[in-house]
Amino acid sequence: MDELSLLITGGMVATRILGVIAIMPVFGMQGTTVMPKVLLGMLLAAMITPNLPLSVAPIPTLPFFIYGITSEFLVGILLGGVVRMIFDSLALAGQLIGSQTGQAAALQFDPTLNVSLGPLGRLATMLAAGIFVGSDLHLEVFMAVGHSFRMVPPGTASNAIAASAHWIELSDLMIQTGFRLAAPVIVLVFLNNLFIASVMRLAPQMNIFFSLGFILTIFGGEMVYVLSLPHMLTEHQNAVRDVMKHIYPLLHTAGGG
Repeated sequence: MDELSLLITGGMVATRILGVIAIMPVFGMQGTTVMPKVLLGMLLAAMITPNLPLSVAPIPTLPFFIYGITSEFLVGILLGGVVRMIFDSLALAGQLIGSQTGQAAALQFDPTLNVSLGPLGRLATMLAAGIFVGSDLHLEVFMAVGHSFRMVPPGTASNAIAASAHWIELSDLMIQTGFRLAAPVIVLVFLNNLFIASVMRLAPQMNIFFSLGFILTIFGGEMVYVLSLPHMLTEHQNAVRDVMKHIYPLLHTAGGG
């Protein structure tokens, strides 16, 4: 590569990486400092760019540069969003658990995820963020981004907007995962309400819904939540790792395939 080609290619590589970092879990959460993310993107770009083959000689024109930067940023957003969407399934599960266990009044706005979560949901989200970094899932994401430049070289993403259709399938997967993670608590609350309804049907004069049903719902739901939390986090970790296989069909579409 000559110096100009290396500079343009490096800028496009850094743009795609910054797009991934801007939306991926933990690193893309609001409240994280911008400068470390920019430095991380530049560092990764400096390591990846010299190892890339120059398949298309970049033309040093302003339209080419604007198109390349825009398409690369869109591809980065799409790649990071693949992991972020399934990561947010735990936030959906936290919302379901909070509403089912009578914690709707205790919901607080979480600025890092832009959603309202109860205490149990925030606990699960914080633990999931620690597991995401502690189990090196962020490194797997960066490795997938590095491989993406082999499938779609910098400046060759000709169909980035059409690749966003893959998010429709991922949104369905996110909802399914969220309900599956919250299923133990939802089932318990359903059985508890069924028991209370049966007792009130047999003895209508016994108004035990507020005296006993609400208490059983809260304490029973929290107990089941605590017991199922390790399994929930393990399932969430496996879901985040499995969803990375959706990156390659997305790249195939973004490259015009």
